[in-house]
Amino acid sequence: MADTRALASFSGTYCGITNWLTNCAQTGENLKQEKARCFIPCAICADRMKILYLPKFSREYKRLSEAVKAKAEQQEKIFRGNPFDKRLKTHKLQGELSGFWAFSIDFQNRIVFDFVDENTVRFYRVGSHDVYDV
Repeated sequence: MADTRALASFSGTYCGITNWLTNCAQTGENLKQEKARCFIPCAICADRMKILYLPKFSREYKRLSEAVKAKAEQQEKIFRGNPFDKRLKTHKLQGELSGFWAFSIDFQNRIVFDFVDENTVRFYRVGSHDVYDV
């Protein structure tokens, strides 16, 4: 595994879902060759993640308490670096919401989202477990 102190010197892409295909900028060594999810947050990737906030998400976000909004912003920073960081408890949804994902803000609140492409996600809903109601 790569030295996290040197992550800023890497070149390549992070997609959060499929591959970490990159070479060390200093040595040219291929750091990970097998196909797998990338679980390495880095400054390069955090700058590339684009989040689209849908109108319903924005309305629900405005109704959250200031404490929950602050925690949501902290979790979003983690999400931008690595959507599958275990602190987020990211999980795929089932049933009527299959195709969507959710991650935890705190014990009670969630954000429902989907992946548009490698570097773009849409935030659909935010709030308590009621966000799972269609």
